[in-house]
Amino acid sequence: MWRRRRRRATTQTKTKKRTRRHVRSGSIAPRRSRRARRTRQKKNSWFDEWRALTRTKEVRAICVAQFAQSWGSYGLLSWLPTYFDEALGVPLGDLPAFTVLPYFIQGVVGVASGVCADALVEKNIASTLFVRRAFQAFGMVGPAVCLLAAAWLGHGGVDGRVADANVLGAAVCVDVGLALSALTLAGVSVSHLDVAPKHAGLVFATGNTCATIAGLIAVPVSGLILERTNQNWSVVFGVIAAVFVLGAAVWCAWVGDRPVAADDVGVERA
Repeated sequence: MWRRRRRRATTQTKTKKRTRRHVRSGSIAPRRSRRARRTRQKKNSWFDEWRALTRTKEVRAICVAQFAQSWGSYGLLSWLPTYFDEALGVPLGDLPAFTVLPYFIQGVVGVASGVCADALVEKNIASTLFVRRAFQAFGMVGPAVCLLAAAWLGHGGVDGRVADANVLGAAVCVDVGLALSALTLAGVSVSHLDVAPKHAGLVFATGNTCATIAGLIAVPVSGLILERTNQNWSVVFGVIAAVFVLGAAVWCAWVGDRPVAADDVGVERA
C-alpha cells in the first residue's frame, strides 16, 4: 500500500515539474487563480462595454437620431386625431384612406429603401457612409417639411372649418411625411451593424431606449404646448420639425461606417 502511494506522489511531482517547465517555455499558458479570473471578468463587464461604446460619437449619433425620430413619430401619431378634429374640423374617421394608406406606403418605401441602399453600396455607386447620411437625412428632414406644410394648410382652422382642399392637402402632407420616415430603415436602423458589429444588440437596445424616452416626453410636451398657445398647431408641428432637423444634423456630423475601437472591449471575455 505504501509503495503505491509513494509511486502516485512521485508521478504527481513529475507532472507538476513538467507543467512548470512548459509554462516557462511558453507552450502552455499559465493558469490564473480564481481571484485573477474574477477580477478580469469584472473589468470586462457589460456595463464597462456599454460605457465605452456610449462615449463614441458614432453610437451617440444613433441615440440622438433614434430620439429625434421617435419624438416626431410618437408626437405626431398621438395627436393626429385631435389635429384633424380641432384644427381641420374633420374627424379622422371621415378620412378612411388616411388611417390605412400611410402604413401601406411606409411598408413599400421601407422595402424599397433597403433594396436601393444595398444596390448603391454593392455597385460602388456610393459609399456606405454617404448612404447612411443621405437616407437618414431625407427620412427626417422630409417629414419636417411635410409637417410644416400641413401646419400651414391647417392654420386658422381652430374656430372654423378649413377648406376641403386644405384638408386634403394636409392629409397628403402627413401621408408623405410618414412615408419618407421609412427611409431611415437604411440609416439609423442598421448603423449599429456598421459601428459595433460585436455589440450590435447592446447598441440597438440603447438606441431604442432613447426612442422610448422620446415617446414618453413628446406626447405630454405637445399637449402642454397646445395648452399654453391656445391650440396653436403650428407651434407643435414646428417643434417636431425642429427636433427632426436637429437630429438629422447631429447624425450627419457623427455617423460612422467603420467599427469603433470600443467594440473590441470585452471580446476576450466572450
